[in-house]
Formats: sequence, structure tokens, C-alpha cells
Amino acid sequence: MRQLSIISSMDPKSGGPAQAIRYLFPYFEKDYSIVDVLCPIWEDSENSKLDAGLNYKFYPYTKNIWGYSKEIKNFLINHIEEYDFVIVHGFWLYNLFAVYQVIKKLKRAGVKKIPQFFAFAHGMLDPWFQKTKTRRLKAFRNVLYWYFIQEKILRSADGILFTCEEEMLLARTTFKKYKPQNEFNTGYGIPNPPAYSSSMKITFEEKYKLEEGATFILYMGRIDEKKGLDLLVKAYHNILSSNVQNHNLPIVVIAGPGQNSDFGKKIEKYINANPVLQKYFVFVGMLTGDAKWGALYLSDAFILPSHQENFGIAVVEALACGTPVLISNKINIWREILNENGGLVEEDNLEGTTSLLVNWIGLSKESKDSIRANAISVYNKKFKIETAAHNIILAYQKVKHSKETQNQ
Repeated sequence: MRQLSIISSMDPKSGGPAQAIRYLFPYFEKDYSIVDVLCPIWEDSENSKLDAGLNYKFYPYTKNIWGYSKEIKNFLINHIEEYDFVIVHGFWLYNLFAVYQVIKKLKRAGVKKIPQFFAFAHGMLDPWFQKTKTRRLKAFRNVLYWYFIQEKILRSADGILFTCEEEMLLARTTFKKYKPQNEFNTGYGIPNPPAYSSSMKITFEEKYKLEEGATFILYMGRIDEKKGLDLLVKAYHNILSSNVQNHNLPIVVIAGPGQNSDFGKKIEKYINANPVLQKYFVFVGMLTGDAKWGALYLSDAFILPSHQENFGIAVVEALACGTPVLISNKINIWREILNENGGLVEEDNLEGTTSLLVNWIGLSKESKDSIRANAISVYNKKFKIETAAHNIILAYQKVKHSKETQNQ
């Protein structure tokens, strides 16, 4: 079978959808299908090295919020019948509309070989984006776009793909007239992490000069209000001020971009204004390679009290390293983690974040070791990328079988 995956950008800065292509592609190509990737011109030669081996079909596009491209439509008109199924990664952009238009035209013309059409949501139907105060203008734009275009597109698609059950359930609550033909919780995940090596420990510890044998928990993500870092800092302040088990509080290593953003400066100002906090927080910036994996393997726990995460790649990377995760219930894979006891889950507020910390430091070594074993188990059961690739193919086969049965 031949698959066409369409994406608005392969820039690493664009986040989840681009990473999904990189993770899924080898498993599609190896076991299931030939995959072509249709995306805008990828001009950055340094970043292009990330994508060696991908079967690119490039197209120019207009650099606006919709990403209009005459070339993508022409490519689809001339070649879409060559594919068994098409997956568009992400919503609200022209590439999804173009596929809808071309397939609609083929159906009207009575063409028999029309590929199946799937839209991969990647969290873009989460109600958080419509409710948060910082996105009011975009939320209004989305309502208009939904009413005039998006609702019709999703109703015409053969299926909507979701990374987890929570994402699928939340998507049903965001907009009126959401009536897809099929919904598929295909899951999502990451490839196996590199095995732990002493070089990871050396690289991380030498670079960041933590005290020998220091216990730390790891925050890995953008320094952004959405991620709840302010809750973590304030929770530490509360615990230290109340003297509740604070003798067991570990250092927090904050790894990620955004330290110089307005929010990042606000966090630093808060820490510096409270001397009791200063020795507990270490900013290390973006971590890559051995330093990143060293931090994940060596940390006592991973923490992310986020207000919204469709999936949480860093959360799953921590699980895969056997590191327990302390997360909010606004990270959509919280159910899978809680059910398998791979970490602790609380509300995304100050009380919940404080509880995460107090409950974690209050556990015995035996209890923590048990959760560490469970962390690897939940990764193996739920979040291997090859499982997601297999489930996407099963979705295609299920729709194909259903259509063949209807036509008999």
C-alpha cells in the first residue's frame, strides 16, 4: 500500500506533528507501506539532516496563517489517485482543505479509486485552546473557521486519528456538530531510548556541576505559563515556608527554552526574591544528546504540572527511562499512567502541585522503586511508536473492509 502524509512544516520548532512523521515513518516503511511526505520547501540544510531517508514531495507555499499553496492542490489533483490513503497532520490549515476539495471533486466525478482520507488531530480539538484567556482572538477565528469549513471537512474524512483516549473524549466537547464518520485512538509514542551509559552521567554532571550524589527532580519543557512552572516554584515556596518534610525536598533541574522570555524572567525574579528557593532551582537550558538522556535516567522523578498537553513526549521519554512522572490531569495520557501506577497525578493548580511533591517525598524507597518498574512497564504497554504505526494501518484496513462490505 502507498501512503501520503501531509504536514505544514518539518521544522523541529513546530513540535508534535513534525516529530510524529519522524517517529512513525521508519515503522510504516519497514512493515506496512511506502510513505511519501508532502510538505513545504525544507530549506534549512542543517535541520534537513534530521529527515534523511524521507520520501519528500516539496511544495512552495504562502507564508501566512493559512499556508495557502496552489502547488499542493495541483499535486493532489495529479497524483492523489496513486495513494491508498492520505493522512493530514494537524488542523486549521490549507493542506487539510485542499485534500477535502480534491477528494470531493473525485467523488462527484464518479472516480472509483479514491484514497481513504484521515486527519490526525494532534491535540488541535482540545477545548483548552478555546477557553484560555490568552487565545481569545484565535478562539474566535477557530469558531468561524469551524462553522464555515472545518466541520464539513472532518465529517467527510474517513476517520479522525487521536494519540490517546483522553484526547478523543475531549475533542467531542469543543465544537457543535462534531460528527466524524470514525474516531480512532491509535495511540502514540516514541522509539526506544538509548540504553543508559556512564557517558550520559558524566556529560550531564560535568556540564551542570550538581553536587555529587545530589537528588533532583527534572522539569523538561518550555518555560511557559501553559506548562505550570509557576505552580512548581510556588509549591516549593509553600512547602519550605511551612516546614512540611522540606528536609527531603530535592533540587529541581529546569531544562528547556524560554528562560529569557517574559514569563521566564518572571519566574527567575520570584525565585531571586525568595532566598530560601535559590538553592533548589537550577536552570540548564535545552538539553540534547547524552546530557538530555543523562538527566532523564538520573532524576529521582520527572515533574510537569501542565495546564494542557495533548500527549507529552518528554513525559513518555521519562517513563521509557524508568523515571516516575509527577503530572497534572491535564496531560492527556494521565489515565494510562495512573492505571499502571507509573507516577502520581493531581489537579493543575497550586494545591495539586504541592500534593505531588509532598506525596512523592513521603514515599518509601521500596514504593519509589516499585513505581520506577511500573514506569518502564507502562511505556512498553502503551507508548511504543511501532504500536501506533500498527494501529494506524489497522484503522485504514477497518475502513477499507467496511467500504468493501457496503459495496457488495
